[in-house]
Amino acid sequence: MFRCRTLILSILSILIILILTSFGKTPEKQDKLILVSFDGAEHKLIQKYYEETTEGFGKIFKKGLLAEKNIIVTPSLTAVSHISMITGEYPNKTGIVSNSFHHVTDDIHETKVGFSAPIEAPTLWEIAKKQGKKVGIISYPGADASGKTEEEIEKRKGTFGIPFPQSLNDPSIVEFKEEHFTKLQKIKLPPSMKTFSSPYMTSAFLDDTPQKKKLFITLLDTTDDDDKNYDLVVVDEDHNLNNGVLALARTGEWFKILYTSQKQQRLSYSKIVTLQSQPTYLKIYWGALSTHKAYPESFENLLESRLEPPAGGPDNFRLHVALTEEDYLTQTLRFNEYFKKVTEIVIQEMEWDILLLYFPATDELGHQFYLKDSKQMGYSAEKEKQYADYLKKGYDFIQEVTRNLVHYVDKATHKISLMIVSDHGMAPLHTLAYPNRVLHRLDIEENGARAVSSGGTSHVYINLEGRQKNGTVDQNQFESYKQKIVKIFKELKHPKHGLVFEHILSTQKDFEKFHLDHRENTGDVVLISKPGYHLTDASYDGDLFVPAPFYGQHGYDSNDPSMAAIFYRYDRSLQYEKIPSIHSTHIFNLIKSILSLK
Repeated sequence: MFRCRTLILSILSILIILILTSFGKTPEKQDKLILVSFDGAEHKLIQKYYEETTEGFGKIFKKGLLAEKNIIVTPSLTAVSHISMITGEYPNKTGIVSNSFHHVTDDIHETKVGFSAPIEAPTLWEIAKKQGKKVGIISYPGADASGKTEEEIEKRKGTFGIPFPQSLNDPSIVEFKEEHFTKLQKIKLPPSMKTFSSPYMTSAFLDDTPQKKKLFITLLDTTDDDDKNYDLVVVDEDHNLNNGVLALARTGEWFKILYTSQKQQRLSYSKIVTLQSQPTYLKIYWGALSTHKAYPESFENLLESRLEPPAGGPDNFRLHVALTEEDYLTQTLRFNEYFKKVTEIVIQEMEWDILLLYFPATDELGHQFYLKDSKQMGYSAEKEKQYADYLKKGYDFIQEVTRNLVHYVDKATHKISLMIVSDHGMAPLHTLAYPNRVLHRLDIEENGARAVSSGGTSHVYINLEGRQKNGTVDQNQFESYKQKIVKIFKELKHPKHGLVFEHILSTQKDFEKFHLDHRENTGDVVLISKPGYHLTDASYDGDLFVPAPFYGQHGYDSNDPSMAAIFYRYDRSLQYEKIPSIHSTHIFNLIKSILSLK
C-alpha cells in the first residue's frame, strides 16, 4: 500500500513540475533564479495577514503560483529539510538525518551537527557552478564554506556568499558592585555631558580575538537634584571622554559598541539591565561580538565598506534573566536585518545567476511565541494575543523582504524566477521530554545506549562493540537491547497527555518507509513524538517530563498538517495558479528544469 501511494505521489509530482514549468503566456527559459527560504513560515499565517494586500505575498497570491502545502521530508527539521530541497534527495541519501545525530563509528558521546556534517548528495550550488553559473549564497543551511581540505570547502560554498553568522564570543551578563568602581575627583567632559556628582569609573573586557578588548565604563549623574543619582552610562575605549565615546545608555536601553580591530569592524549590541546609585551597582548584558565573514575576500571587503557587521542573534538563554520578550523580538529583527541588507547589495552590485537566501526570523519567533493551546504553560487568551502580535512582526519582516524581491523581479531587465519556500511549519509546544532519562531506567549497562535529539525526533544508538569506537555492548545482546528500548518508549505516557510517540522506527522496513535508512547516521531506534513535545538530551537524573518554557516546535512527522511548509513561485510571465501540494524533494529538479541545468 505504501509503495503504491509513493508511486502515485511521484506521478502527481512529475505532473505538477510539468505544469509549473509550462503554464503562463510564454514558457521561456528563465535567465536567473532566486530561491529564498523563510524558516518556519506557514501558509495559513501568510494568507491570513497578506492575502488582501497588493504587494509582496499579496501580489504572488494574485499573479503567481502557490501550493497549498509544501510536503517536506521527515523529520521536519531545518538542516534535514533544507539539504533535501537543495539536493532533491531524502535523508537516507544526503546523510543528514537530523539537526543533531551520532555517526556510529565514533565514540558514543560524540555528536554530529546536521548543518555542518558532510552532504552525501550533489547540491544545487555544486551542479550549477560546474556548468558555469555564478551562485550567491546568503547563509543557506549546508553552505558554510567549511572543511578540512580545499576540496571540502569548495563543495560547501557558492561563487560568493556568507555562511550563517557565528559570533566571536557568547553573550554574557556582568555585574559591577561598589568596590569595582573608582571615584573620580576630576574629569573633563564634552559640552554635551554634565554630571552633578563625582563620576565613577570601572573597566571591563570583551572577549575579542586574538586578544581581549578593554573598555572603560563611566557613571554620570545628569540630574540636578542635590542627590547622588547615577543615571547615564558612558562606554569608551579610553579615559578621555572629550575625543568621542563608543556609547551612551540609561537603564533598560540598548547601546551599540562598534570599533575596528585587525582592519575589521567589531559589533556588539548590549544593554544596561540595572543601574543604581546607593550602593553603586551596574548590571550589563554584553551582546555577542560579531564581524563580517564572507567569501571571496573581495566580497567580504565590499560588505566591510558598506555595512556594519551582523548583530547577535536572539538570546533565549538569558530571556527573563536579563532580557525581556520585547528584547528578544528586537534581537531577532535586528539579526535578520543584516541578511536583508546583504541581499540588497548582492542583487544590485554582484554578478549572479542563482541566489540562495535564508531568513530565520519566523522560526526564531515561532519557537518563542507560538502560544496557541491551553495545555501550554502560562496560557491565557491575553498572552496568546500578545504573542501573536510579536509573531506577526516576524511575518511583517518577511513580507517586506518579499515585496522588495517581487519589485526587483518586475523591474529587472532580464527574466528572473522567484521561488519562496519554508522548511517546516510550527506546532504548539507544551512539554519537554527526556529520552536519556528513560534509557537510564532500563536494565542496560552504563553508556550502553544514548539518545541524540532535535525537536520532536530522537535517534537512539546502542553502543555496539565492534561498531562504535570504544563500544561496550556485545553483539549478541544487540537485539534484546533494541527490543527493551522499543518497548519502554512504546509504553511511555505523559500523565495528562497520554502516549508520547507517534512513530517508533526499529526495523529496516520502518526506516525505508520514512527514507531514513542511512547505514551510519540513523539510530538503531528512531523516536518521532506527537506534536507538542520537545525531546532534549539531558542525561542527569530528574523528571521525565517538565512543562516547556517556550512555545513552538517542529521535527515531527512531515505528514502532520502543522508541519506543512510553503512554496510560492513568481515571475513576470506567470498567471495565477494554485496547486494542492508539491513535495520538497522535487523543488531541486524544478529549478534544474527552469535553468536548463543537467
